Amino acid sequence: MSKKVLQFKLDNENFCMDIEKIEEIVESEELTNIPNSNKYVEGVMDLRGKVTKIINPKHLLDVDNKNNLGDFVIVFENNKESIGWIVDEVKSIIDISDENINKHMATNQDNVNGVISVNNEFFVLVNPIAT
Repeated sequence: MSKKVLQFKLDNENFCMDIEKIEEIVESEELTNIPNSNKYVEGVMDLRGKVTKIINPKHLLDVDNKNNLGDFVIVFENNKESIGWIVDEVKSIIDISDENINKHMATNQDNVNGVISVNNEFFVLVNPIAT
């Protein structure tokens, strides 16, 4: 079975996610801090009148440069809550088949589903809804 994934970068590491989970991609705007929130919650932003919680996936996925916030937000909905992952770079959308996903490389983290290889580059396939 084939599906489309969005390739993106966190620091210098490659990741991808199923585009069916994505509502939109926007440029990062000023965030409002939420006191006493989890360390991976950077704050909230107003997205056309809708409050969107912004997550820093670098904390969730143990990526370096956690304090260096990216320029783009990948927005999706989880249990009727608007959530955005702030990422450094959005690359492209590609087709992959289930055979391309090495699920043996998945970790015990709920949001890592495996690793794919595209043009001699590896991408960690993540599930943002698991956060």
